[in-house]
Amino acid sequence: LTLDSGNIDDFLSQRRPLKAILFTKKASTPNLWTRLVETCSEELYFGEIREPSSELLKRFNLSSDMLPKIIAVRELLPSTESVQYEGPVDHISIKIFLETFLAGGNFSLTLLKKIEEINQDKHRLEEEIAKYENDAKLALAEIDKLKTQDCFRVIHETPSQSSEQNASNIDALNASILRLETENAELRKKIESFESHSRLISILDSSSFDEFLHSTSKPIKAVLFSTKLEVPKLWQQLACSHNSTTLFGLVRQSEHDLLSRFKLRPDMLPRIYLFVSGNESTVLPYEGPVNMKSISEFIKDAVDGGPALVEMRRLLAVGLREIESLRIELFSVGQAKEAILKESEQTIQKLKLEIESLERELANVVSASSSSMEAITKENT
Repeated sequence: LTLDSGNIDDFLSQRRPLKAILFTKKASTPNLWTRLVETCSEELYFGEIREPSSELLKRFNLSSDMLPKIIAVRELLPSTESVQYEGPVDHISIKIFLETFLAGGNFSLTLLKKIEEINQDKHRLEEEIAKYENDAKLALAEIDKLKTQDCFRVIHETPSQSSEQNASNIDALNASILRLETENAELRKKIESFESHSRLISILDSSSFDEFLHSTSKPIKAVLFSTKLEVPKLWQQLACSHNSTTLFGLVRQSEHDLLSRFKLRPDMLPRIYLFVSGNESTVLPYEGPVNMKSISEFIKDAVDGGPALVEMRRLLAVGLREIESLRIELFSVGQAKEAILKESEQTIQKLKLEIESLERELANVVSASSSSMEAITKENT
């Protein structure tokens, strides 16, 4: 929807939980924005302001040199909250931002940012560990080299200044190795701390799946069958939000036995399954939109009411979709009816004009006829 000062308030008053507005200098809609409109939740309402006025920019705390910029506005009755998107300009990042803000507002965005920062710190520490381990290997190699040189010296030879230097080098290298091992151990402890805080997701295979499924620590087990090697950000965020009630697992597409066990193929992924009380027979497949709010409600329903409540929610969603489809169809019929009525009015108006024209012609004919009759009467008299 193209917005301006005249319709922005009507747009913001629409009964949808989240409005996303693109401020742009372009005269046409970017392909990325079109794709987001097509793929995001129906609860999101998209608008676009092209070459915005200074009044609109000031209203949303923007300036012309900041464009393009995305503003998300979330209803939080009786007020609203809004936020500017500051992340990378790609479909997945913006989609996660919008759906995260929809599900939990600024709190969820803060949580997501914290997860990203933790993952970045973890990656940096892993790189440091790799560097320290490489330095330690080089140091060990140097020690072996020096020891080999000493082995070739004549045993009766009086220790030279060179051999004394080698011994000193060996002591220094041993001290370096000890320091590197100490630092390595400290870094590994930091990584374990980060992982215990941020990665609440078990990577599952055939040997660990049953133990995960029958764990009694939490009543619900949520398993994502995925084509990706990395844990998706959305799955990490869901694990943080529902950690008190749900165990989260990830099965990669390379686990053919597990895919076969649940009658899945790689082309059917990603798929989310919930297991209630460790019972494989009560598996609940998730069939809704892939966003934070919808999946959270699905998990909460499973915790609160089990399969029965999930099925009721599914039937309600189907009914709502059918109602929406009928509403759209009715709207289309109404538009068609209006078009027919408009065309009929135009036809009637056209006929009226033709009748008036004919009446004028008839009046002219009658007038001419009367004049002729009067002339003939005069001649006869």
